[in-house]
Amino acid sequence: MRARMKKISLYGWPDRRAGAVMRRLGLLGLAMLGMSTLTACDLNALLGVGGEGRIADPAVRPGSGMHKEDIVAVQRALADLGYAPGPADGVAGPSTTSAIRRYQAVAGLPVNGEISPALLANLRSNPVPAPPSMTLGLLPPPDTGRAVAKDDVVIDGKNKALLPLYETGDVFAWSNGLVETVIRIGGDRIFWRGSDGASFNADRNFVMPPSSWDRASGPGSTTVSVDVDKLWPFQQGRRVNFRVLTTGPSGTESERDWTCLPQGRKKVTVPAGTFDTQVITCGRSAVADDEWRYRTWFYAPAVRHYVRRVDRFSDGTVQATGLVAIRPGGKEWPAAARAGLDWAIQDALNEQRIGSRAVWSSTSIQAKFSIMPTGSRTTDDGKGCRTFVVIRQSREDDRSYPAIACQNRETGVWLVPVLDDGAVPASVVMNLG
Repeated sequence: MRARMKKISLYGWPDRRAGAVMRRLGLLGLAMLGMSTLTACDLNALLGVGGEGRIADPAVRPGSGMHKEDIVAVQRALADLGYAPGPADGVAGPSTTSAIRRYQAVAGLPVNGEISPALLANLRSNPVPAPPSMTLGLLPPPDTGRAVAKDDVVIDGKNKALLPLYETGDVFAWSNGLVETVIRIGGDRIFWRGSDGASFNADRNFVMPPSSWDRASGPGSTTVSVDVDKLWPFQQGRRVNFRVLTTGPSGTESERDWTCLPQGRKKVTVPAGTFDTQVITCGRSAVADDEWRYRTWFYAPAVRHYVRRVDRFSDGTVQATGLVAIRPGGKEWPAAARAGLDWAIQDALNEQRIGSRAVWSSTSIQAKFSIMPTGSRTTDDGKGCRTFVVIRQSREDDRSYPAIACQNRETGVWLVPVLDDGAVPASVVMNLG
């Protein structure tokens, strides 16, 4: 059952642009009548640099006459609008002051960085979202990893708006050594099990945090303040704000504000190959030192899942993991069909050149498969590896299952790291993408 939904906060700059422009024009008209002191503050405040500006309300202490809950309301409103005021803790610190200045400049208000009842009233009655250019500046640029190899075949999906898609039994192997398997699907809920013993269920939209999980530290759950059905596809430049309530193993609760923003399309190389991807970055507030502050997904429409994920922590630490392989579930496949596909993959890796395809089919499976080598790699110790993709063609939908395999010199068998016994370890294959 879907968790209870609260109010969604979706803001788009164009929807409010006319009002902001009119306010700017109104101020400009005043300046033309003699209030020339306006011009000094606007750009500095917009960019979050410089001093107080020249047009200001009478100087007051930050938060003067404001209850703590009112200050929290200002901080939450600014966060929802994309101005990054820091945690909603009721303390008007430097981050909150800078966010207020940015908001005042964009909204055409006197710029002083002060919290006041008038500011709170404006945020409630006539809020102005941060423009995309400003929001982009508040999120770190995506880290794309190594450069795309010039000889690689780029695995590209024709339909850029394809939703994430999974089947029971699908296996995803990652360069950090983790293997995740789809164990059950219920509507838009995907139930996963990890090789580390953890299990969790999450929405088909992988950007959303898991609804519930059970890890070594204990069970937990989350509730989000947005209808996830409205979050896909992410549109370029359209920021999404929502709040996540997390209940931990001991029943403790924590609440964080999330901001997610598409950051364009990029070609990225990971161990499993080179992909055309859609980049989505989320930032969240009030995180502990050992929790990620920003997370970037590189979603590949061709495989209907992300192929790279980069986490950035408050101390500047960066952790990245890339896709090693996707293995089709084949829950209802006869054993002979699975063995037949494995043989076809071995033959294609031995005989096919990069970009050429071998075709395989079975009378027991209502689909036709193509196996295509997409690139070559060499490990530091000289082992030869090849990236490839298995493409399942059926009446319903085509699916792509990319992977990398390295050849055992003694047996000549191609082995997929992380998944196959005797394959090169994850620490080696990580350097291949």
